[in-house]
Amino acid sequence: MPRGSAERTQARRDEILDACAGITDRMTTEQLSIADIASETSFGRTSIYNYFKTREEIILALLARQYEEWADDIEELDTDPAVHDLQSFAAAFADTLAKRRLLLKLLNMNLFQVEESCRPESLRDFKASLGRSQTAVKRCLEKYWTDSSEDDRTAFIWAFYPFMHGLYSYANITDKQAVAMDAAGVAYAHRTAPEITLAFLQRYFGLLPAPPAAAENGKEQPQTG
Repeated sequence: MPRGSAERTQARRDEILDACAGITDRMTTEQLSIADIASETSFGRTSIYNYFKTREEIILALLARQYEEWADDIEELDTDPAVHDLQSFAAAFADTLAKRRLLLKLLNMNLFQVEESCRPESLRDFKASLGRSQTAVKRCLEKYWTDSSEDDRTAFIWAFYPFMHGLYSYANITDKQAVAMDAAGVAYAHRTAPEITLAFLQRYFGLLPAPPAAAENGKEQPQTG
């Protein structure tokens, strides 16, 4: 680590992460290189290695920052007067992903390979940010999912976080993918990340409207509308 104030070091790290964020919005993380990132900063490629040892450490730090920002959003739901029960929480929680396109895109990469290319201290810092977001989710669940147990809330974490890793691909169907699916006869629909997430949450929490009751003779009630 270069000599200098903590503020200067943090400012340099933030500049690197800002550059990475801007580039990642235009290309995949697999295409991203240290040279690409350096071209968007006010200092050279060699200086970047004073703050991050690998390309993967930059990507992981950017993902950690995204988790921290998302955790801020989730913590606000704990005191939001518009959120008062599980149904309103599900809608508000799903909506937090509306401005987290970068988070979802980063989660769509091969995170296992990225983590394997990072130093233990970088991985530790990332896991701390991940853990903060999970703690924020569980705190909201404890408040709004009133009949849940600690095991229920832990089970939700283990169901929802893997779900998020595939969310970007389903919410961002490219023209090329659409043509291929049409040719293959595969059904698809254009849905946003919040829409897909809300559908998941409604099913997970059992918030979907009940199906029409069957008539006494065993036949379904007639549909109206």
